Amino acid sequence: MTRKEKEEKEKKEREEEKNKLQERADKKKERKKKERERAREKKREREGGAGGGGGGGGGGGEWKEMNMGIKYKDLQIGKGEVIEDRTRIRVSYVGKRDDENGKVFDRSSDFSFKFGKGDVIKGWDMGLRGVRKGGTRLIKVPPKAGYGTRDLGWGGSAHLWFKVTVL
Repeated sequence: MTRKEKEEKEKKEREEEKNKLQERADKKKERKKKERERAREKKREREGGAGGGGGGGGGGGEWKEMNMGIKYKDLQIGKGEVIEDRTRIRVSYVGKRDDENGKVFDRSSDFSFKFGKGDVIKGWDMGLRGVRKGGTRLIKVPPKAGYGTRDLGWGGSAHLWFKVTVL
């Protein structure tokens, strides 16, 4: 083997080793990214939201209770990303008073707001935590997480019920 061939072989071996090290570093980076995402999901759950679990298809799932007496149930798990704080989201919703059979007091097929910023009632900012784009969630909002004792035309201290789909 000539000197030039030896040098080329050593160069090739160094390149292969460099590539292996880069692959390991990339895998480690990916693992850390996944660990951070799991930690964020756990934090959301501790703060009162679940990460899109529960129910599936069309109406199964258990009611889950959060802080402030907010309850939610996933009717449809979305296929998109989990919505993040401080991002603008679009939803369609129906709002009823008292329960799912109550009188409709508000609805929209395309409502936009900044999630987690206080643009909407606390019941929504908390009740939509962990939902994915394309998901539909029922949210029961007690007065303290809704409009309090104010009478906005449907009576004060109202318990509210929302069916919200993240578009």
